[in-house]
This record gives sequence, C-alpha cells and structure tokens, in this order.
Amino acid sequence: MIVIFPVCDRIKLLPYFLRYYSSLGADEFACALYNGRKNPLFEEILSFRTQYNLHIDTSVACCFESYRGAHEVKGLNVIRETYASKARWYCIADLDEFHFFNGKNLMDIASEAEQAGYEAVHGIFFDRIAADGTFPEIQGSLDNTFPMVCDLSRCAGLACRKITMAKGHVQITAGHHSVEANIWRNVAQVHHFKWSAGVYEMMVDKYRRYKSQGLPWATHQLPRLLELIENGVDLSNPKLNTREAARLGI
Repeated sequence: MIVIFPVCDRIKLLPYFLRYYSSLGADEFACALYNGRKNPLFEEILSFRTQYNLHIDTSVACCFESYRGAHEVKGLNVIRETYASKARWYCIADLDEFHFFNGKNLMDIASEAEQAGYEAVHGIFFDRIAADGTFPEIQGSLDNTFPMVCDLSRCAGLACRKITMAKGHVQITAGHHSVEANIWRNVAQVHHFKWSAGVYEMMVDKYRRYKSQGLPWATHQLPRLLELIENGVDLSNPKLNTREAARLGI
C-alpha cells in the first residue's frame, strides 16, 4: 500500500507519519514536495530513504506568495498515475493527518471497501489538542502531548471531511475532501495534529496570503478560526465537543 502525502514547509511530523502509516501496513511512500529539489527541506526528507521506500516528486513549483493547496492537484495526480494507478488502492494524507480505522490496517479497510463495491473511503477530522488547550511543540509521544480531540475545524466552518483511501484510478481533488467515486462514508477518524507551536502565526500568514489571492472562503472562515485559537483553544466552549482521544500508539 502506498501513501501519497504533500509537503510544503513543515516536516516535524514526518518521522511520526512514516512510522504510523508503516504500522498500518504501508510499504511505500510518495512525497509531493512544493518546489521539489529546490525546497530547503529536500535533503532532510531524502535522508528518510535509508529507512523507508520513499519517492520525492514535485507537487507544484511557484513562489510562496501564490502557493495554495489547490495548486498541488495536478502534481498529486501525476504522482498517483506514476506510482499508484496500477495498484488496487492508495492512501492520501497531509502530513498532519493520521487516519485511524479503529484498529484495522489499510489493507483490511481496502478489502472491506472493495467487497462492498466502494471506490473510496471517507473520514472526519478529529482535531487533536493539548489537555490545557495550549499549542505545544511537536516532541515525545503525540498521544501524550495531544491527548484530547475536539471539533475545532468544524466550528471554524472549515472543510473537515477527508478522503483517506481510494482505488488507483480515482483522481485526487483539491484538499482531498471528496472524489468522483462511490464513497464509503464515515469510516475513519482523521486525527488532525495541526494545533501545535506556531500554528496561530502560520494561520495569520495564510489568511494574509489567501486574502491577497482573492479566495472567498479564506476571507470568511480564517478570521473565525483565528478568533477561536488566538489565546489557545477554549476547552469550556461546548461547541468544540472536547473529549478524550483514542490512542494511536504514536
């Protein structure tokens, strides 16, 4: 099973990501890297080839001010066609997305989906946060550092549906929120480890860039998110539905 994952400018989660998906049965990885070999993270990512069957290909080449995830779609599908078009299934995930299938591995889910006539598997964001609502550094055990989940993305009005796996012929779409295929819905918890040190500043910059690019959704939704995370996550907010997270073993 191959896991395709786009990378832009942060890879602190990469060792966790590779270990986790390997534990779910992944035996091949394809990194879709912004600006490819010119990305300053290229050599560090390349070093993981000593431990993993890892491909690194360019997702999109552009200046950072004009970059956004939707621009990666063409490159992601070139990568899918190169490495996964002849495979039964592929897994797709951002580096901060850890798909959890209640203890089942990737091939278990692919087999069940195929037997039921599905071409893609769907999941919902479970936003992982620290027990006190702060944004800690990525370090140590992620299960211990981010022991809670909440519905932060949903409360901000952001897309929180994800395609986690699909058959090799199914095209990847922007943000991999949906696909043109027969979808098995609500199968996975997509544990979302975005809410760590520096996330507020990163989202402020994203709001600035996306607003200058004229993206309507960013103009409306990112200010709502910034308000929700300005002083950390307010655990007393009932709309967030904060609860204990399943432990992923990471």
